[in-house]
Amino acid sequence: MNYCIQKMESGLLWENHPLYKKIIGEQPIWWKLVNKDKDFYIEIRKDNIIDVYYRGGRVAQITAKKNVFEATAHPKYTDDNVTKDNPKYYRKSKSKKGNITYTAIYQNCMSLISTEEGLVIMKERIKNNYATEDTDDVENTSEKSIQGKLIVENRNLYLDSEFAYKLFAQARSRKTVRFDLVKIEDNKLVFVELKRFWDSRMRTSKGNPEIIEQMTNYKNFIEENKEVLLSYYKTLYKIKAKLGIAVPQIDNIEKLSLDPNPQLLVVMCHEDSKHGKNARKDRENYIKAKLGKINIEPQFRDI
Repeated sequence: MNYCIQKMESGLLWENHPLYKKIIGEQPIWWKLVNKDKDFYIEIRKDNIIDVYYRGGRVAQITAKKNVFEATAHPKYTDDNVTKDNPKYYRKSKSKKGNITYTAIYQNCMSLISTEEGLVIMKERIKNNYATEDTDDVENTSEKSIQGKLIVENRNLYLDSEFAYKLFAQARSRKTVRFDLVKIEDNKLVFVELKRFWDSRMRTSKGNPEIIEQMTNYKNFIEENKEVLLSYYKTLYKIKAKLGIAVPQIDNIEKLSLDPNPQLLVVMCHEDSKHGKNARKDRENYIKAKLGKINIEPQFRDI
């Protein structure tokens, strides 16, 4: 079955949403704390939600309901000794086939993010639940941790991360487009897929690796929605700037254009002792050759 690319809705962000106006007007202490902390990065989400991240872990999701701020986080980040059998933290359900699933119940974290001590505690809990650059096994380093490191070290480049939208219009398809990074470079909006160097999805013994289908789908989604995407990110840029969140520098956001080709950024944390230079060069050449067939030139970076 041939699937059609999903068309994006317009108006997913509102520059004058009450949440943003309330933050600007009141300047609450928790906002000052998270926005000044250089370890955090803040993203604006569809339907006017604010997410705060640390090393790829979401510290808080912030909304305003009935003119009251609300902040929630995963129970692993709000409490210690969290277990799935505790109904305070997880909702248990059983499928028709008898499979048991546990869904996290997000907890109020407003008191934690309102003090420096509380934020330190949340950072430690996130460190304990994500692999970091300090791990001995560099290829187990979380892709989201790498993503977070790139963002906090390049705030003048990256505008957004983890943009997600339904990929295909057909109801039976659950595939999602998820841009790991969105940057502004040479006055162009560029969508970036992030992969670790030894990710198995970038190589196969037969046919094309999974990354080819992924990048092709992303390219088609951008082409189908280029005008709405450009409008969405112009609005997002304005919202971040008004809130005092760091954004890439551009003379006139209204003159921003869009690159129709997504980029693939391939990263290694540092030289992996399990693989020699020849193996690395061989893999680079393989990835370049495969991506070249769909006119995408991958970028390689050690971090």
